Amino acid sequence: MTLLKANQKYNICLVAVFAAATVALCLFNIGTFKISPVYFVFLAIILMLYLFARERKTACFISVLSLFFVFFICSENGPDYANYGGIFDMVKTGVDFGSIHGETLYLLINKFFSSFLSYNAFRVVFLGAFTFLYAYSAYKLSPDPTYSFILTFLGLIVYLISAYRQFAVCAIALYSVWLALGRRKKFLPAALCAVSVFIHGSGIISLAIVICLCLKFNCKIKHGYVLLSAALAARAMLYVLFKTFPVESLVSSVTVYTELKLFSFGFLSRIAECLLLWIYSRRVNLNPATQKLFFIYFWLTLLYIVVPYEFLMARLLIICRFLATILVPAISLSEQTTKSGLFLTKSYAVKNELRILFFIVYLVLFIYQLGFQSGYFPYIHMFF
Repeated sequence: MTLLKANQKYNICLVAVFAAATVALCLFNIGTFKISPVYFVFLAIILMLYLFARERKTACFISVLSLFFVFFICSENGPDYANYGGIFDMVKTGVDFGSIHGETLYLLINKFFSSFLSYNAFRVVFLGAFTFLYAYSAYKLSPDPTYSFILTFLGLIVYLISAYRQFAVCAIALYSVWLALGRRKKFLPAALCAVSVFIHGSGIISLAIVICLCLKFNCKIKHGYVLLSAALAARAMLYVLFKTFPVESLVSSVTVYTELKLFSFGFLSRIAECLLLWIYSRRVNLNPATQKLFFIYFWLTLLYIVVPYEFLMARLLIICRFLATILVPAISLSEQTTKSGLFLTKSYAVKNELRILFFIVYLVLFIYQLGFQSGYFPYIHMFF
């Protein structure tokens, strides 16, 4: 099968999946759940751009990001939109930082901008700046940045438009990963991640990732199925332990993010994505940078699986999903490259199965988020 025919089938599959999702959207709207059509209109536009203009890598990527900026950064949507507005107002009125939820650096950023910007203007500036940083990093790291962004939009929309602090930390983390893989000075990426801890505590995971990237070790993963099974068994045992003994109440007194769960939709979706990446990573010879990044992703996902405090672990290890959006195109392309890191030459072979399957998983996750989380409906734009 030629590459052209493979890409034609790939396009047909993506369009078919999207059409099926549109039907699901209609069914959701008939029932209890309400989803604004604007999310699928936007997805349809960027999907068409990707399918028919992806050969123009830079132009396609910039066009998709520009549309995202207009559609969603300039909107008043997201589960945490009102919460961050409340933080902004408290900082603006001079409430003591100790009485406000949020890390010191983020509150200082609010303090600076609140002196001359409204909350909506701050949202546009803050999310716009870190979206640019994310986009630059994804463009440098991913062999197919537009596809990586489509996955990010589907699986991580809440972070792109609502979870300001964590999105900032993840954008900094991806930029630091690119610096570390680019064999540049190791101090800068570690320093950036250390600073990001004062924007959101999950930055400590980013720091650990960058430190691991700077170390030399055997990053081959053997017996992946056994490790995943062991992690699931450990999760079940810890769940019973925390339910039986007062460990849960102790942890709950420390953080409001603790919610003990054995299974959840988000948990199952992470199992699915980890399995897909593991299965397909075994079919190609990964270059050293991709292999090391996948190794880190895999073990962090195992950590997420083992600890049954769902909401806490999902927030703490959200960087895993950002890494997955980079790894999918990196793994789905063969090792036919003469350059180091994740940078590819013009000669490569495309394996579309992983891309299509990942698109399906994240599309289901996308519909689930829009249907079961507040803040997305109705769609509210700042200007019209």
